[in-house]
Amino acid sequence: MHTPAPVRQFIREVLGCECPDHVFESLAAEHRSQPSPRAPYQWRLVVGERLLIYLLALDSSLTAEPWLEHLREYGSRDRVDSGLNRFRAVVVLDDAAPALEQPQGAVAAWASHPHLHLHWVSRRDAADCVAALAGGQHHGLEADPNRSPDPL
Repeated sequence: MHTPAPVRQFIREVLGCECPDHVFESLAAEHRSQPSPRAPYQWRLVVGERLLIYLLALDSSLTAEPWLEHLREYGSRDRVDSGLNRFRAVVVLDDAAPALEQPQGAVAAWASHPHLHLHWVSRRDAADCVAALAGGQHHGLEADPNRSPDPL
């Protein structure tokens, strides 16, 4: 499938990816209603057979450090095993600002690898992208505020 315009716009403008136009000629998207240790994402995107993106909704009150470490390890392995160039993990929060103000050990580990990127974005910034992936429906990154991700 060709990458829908809202997905391309999200990748370029929100995530800051400077991929050439031809990368967006193909998109493979996989959706899971809830992340798990075996698949720590809600959306897995492969863009142009070069870029791997995981989208994951977390409630901003959760202690995400163990989950982020697992996400980095799993995504890094997935990137290598799939022969992809870059991995971008996108953590979608109700309010992205608190996460940006609280760097943690697991977050710092992302910065040490040039092919791994961690992004904190608001639900509002991700809404059009997710709607395009979900066939126009604004769903797919629902977080249950009373439930943390499955234990590791």
